[in-house]
Amino acid sequence: MPDKNTMTTDIKSRSCACKGIRTCLQCENYQLPKSSGQNLWNTKTYVYCWRCGNRAYASTFFDKHVEDHEKNNEFDDVPMIQIDGVFLQTDVITDDEEVHLIKQIDSFDWVDSQSGRRKQDFGPKINFKKQKINFTPFTGLPKLDVEILNLIRRERLTSHNDWHRFSSLPFDQYSDHTILNRFYPIEICHLEYCPERGSSIDPHFDDNWIWGDRLVTLNLASTAVITLTFPELSSVPEYCIRIACPKKSLLVLYGDARYKFHHSIHRSDINHRRLAITFRELAYSFFQQSYLNKDKRYLLIHDEFINRSKKMITK
Repeated sequence: MPDKNTMTTDIKSRSCACKGIRTCLQCENYQLPKSSGQNLWNTKTYVYCWRCGNRAYASTFFDKHVEDHEKNNEFDDVPMIQIDGVFLQTDVITDDEEVHLIKQIDSFDWVDSQSGRRKQDFGPKINFKKQKINFTPFTGLPKLDVEILNLIRRERLTSHNDWHRFSSLPFDQYSDHTILNRFYPIEICHLEYCPERGSSIDPHFDDNWIWGDRLVTLNLASTAVITLTFPELSSVPEYCIRIACPKKSLLVLYGDARYKFHHSIHRSDINHRRLAITFRELAYSFFQQSYLNKDKRYLLIHDEFINRSKKMITK
C-alpha cells in the first residue's frame, strides 16, 4: 500500500474531473468515496407510472399495477402517492432517428465531467453562485437537436392538462397544448453515463436563476432511472420516487418535481452506456418588465441567450 504522501500526490494527479466529495471508479482507486447522498435502501420506494401521469406506486406492488393496467383502470388496492410535475412519454423518436442522433453526438468532442460523466456543452460558462456569465464559448445550438425537439413537439407529443402553466411565456410561435407549450431552448447539453467509469450524479436542484420551470431530457441508448428525494439533511428520508426512462423517451420535470425534490442518477442504475440530451429554457424573470427595468443586466442576458441560441451548429 502506498504511503500517505504518495497517495496524496496520486490524488492530485488523477486524470478524472471529480472534485470535493464527488468520485468515480477511476479516482476511487486512490481514495474511498465519501458519503454524499441519502441511503435509499432504508427508504420507502415508489415507482412512477407514466400511463397514470401523476402517480407513483409502492415498488413492491408496481408489477401488479402494470398488470391491472392491461385489465382495467381500478388501482384502489395498490399503495400510491401523487406527484406533481413529472411528464414522461415513450418512443418520441424512431430507431433510425436515435441512431442518427447518437452518431452526431459522438462526432463532437467529449469533455470529462464529475462523477464519471462526460459532457458536451452548448451554452455559456456560468458561475451560478456568483451569477456571472461568460458568453464567449456559446456559439450556437446543435441543429439536429433543435430539429428533433421541434418534430417531437409538433407531431408526437400528446396534449397535456398542464400546458396552461406556461402560457405566459412570450414565444407565440411555439404555442400548443403540450407540456412543451412555448418552450424555447437556450442551452443544450449532451451527457454520457457509462458503468465502466461508475457514472452518476448526486441529488441536486438545477439552478433556477437562469434556467426556467421545465427541465427537458431526451434519453438515448439505454434505460435511465431518475430518483427523486427530499432535500432535507436526514439520512433516512420519508420516501423516494423512481422514474424509469426508456431509451427514446422524453422526460420533463417541472412544478414540485423541479422545485421540491432533488433529482439524481445512481451508479447502480447505470448498466449500459446512456446518453442524454438536456434542453433548458430561460427563467421567466428574464422576460418580466419589472426585472428588466430594475436591472438592465437582465435585458442584456436575455438578448445574448436569444441571439446566440438562434445560431445552428452542424457536423
